[in-house]
Amino acid sequence: MVLDDLPGGLRLIVQVVDNFTKDRRPGFVFEARVGKGKLVVSSINLRRDIDQRPVSRQLPASLLAYMRSDAFRPKESLDAKALGRFFVVRKDRQ
Repeated sequence: MVLDDLPGGLRLIVQVVDNFTKDRRPGFVFEARVGKGKLVVSSINLRRDIDQRPVSRQLPASLLAYMRSDAFRPKESLDAKALGRFFVVRKDRQ
């Protein structure tokens, strides 16, 4: 996900370094406050071939443990409109 339009203080849990010529802010997992709730967003497929990919098993387990802990306190807030651009409703999955 390219997170250029989101607040600069947004905590990226999993991020990558972009090409220096593009200078974007890419990330795979981030956290935020939305309304009265807290949210972790991931663009990584955490379900596919989980039995054959140990990292795919560990990442969701680690994220859930973090989200259940007292350390899960996102500082930045997002509104639904800013968050909505990361989600697409696929008609074949309704």
